[in-house]
Amino acid sequence: MDKMTSMFIHILPSMVTFCQRWRDQLEMKEYKVIEDMDGTISSNIYDFYWSPFLYYVIWQTIYLIKTEVISKRKLEYNTDIMTSLRWMTRKKTSSSYKLLSIFGEHNQLPTFVLIQAVYTIATFIICPLLWHSIVLHVLYLAVIFIIALSNGATYYFHVFAKRYIDEIGQRAAQPEQKS
Repeated sequence: MDKMTSMFIHILPSMVTFCQRWRDQLEMKEYKVIEDMDGTISSNIYDFYWSPFLYYVIWQTIYLIKTEVISKRKLEYNTDIMTSLRWMTRKKTSSSYKLLSIFGEHNQLPTFVLIQAVYTIATFIICPLLWHSIVLHVLYLAVIFIIALSNGATYYFHVFAKRYIDEIGQRAAQPEQKS
């Protein structure tokens, strides 16, 4: 259930954006490979970079208030509750742990926030291309779905393979029964 929920909340915004953006062209069955970019450079910077980053900053602030102030005691008490940072730093040998500890273990949270902000800005680079090309937008969504399907199939293959191996092990450990 948690894997499906995660997939849903990450894929739904891109699907809504696609439907809202291309609704008129899809209804009229007009598919331009790429549209002319109207607007000035300053409006494009505001629409594609500044405004979305402002929403990201608001979200990040609320998230940090929730995890580092409101629920701090609960999260310290119950270490089974996973946050993004906990998930990425749960194994000291992982590359994500090493990356987030580059400025020291005590600075993992600010490093996490900084890396996440840089990653967010980097992903904004393709937004104008997707906004002005239905073909690129469809290809982008197809890649997201293929990756999600691959991850889901891999996950279930490992889960069911482990269960199958465990079941074989249990059967082998049981004494043979004669009928």
